[in-house]
Amino acid sequence: METNLIKVYDPTLLSSSKVYQINGTHCRYLGDEGTIQHPQYLFLPLPNQRKKPAFD
Repeated sequence: METNLIKVYDPTLLSSSKVYQINGTHCRYLGDEGTIQHPQYLFLPLPNQRKKPAFD
């Protein structure tokens, strides 16, 4: 299975209906919080997904 990844540089393009791969973990976008100067984007790993160890 070939996966075509598209990098997202504009946070306004994030969508809760899409799946994002962050450091090898598939996540769903939940929303954002924080301030304009210090935004934080919330992601939740999909079921049966966990962070991969930093050293393999």
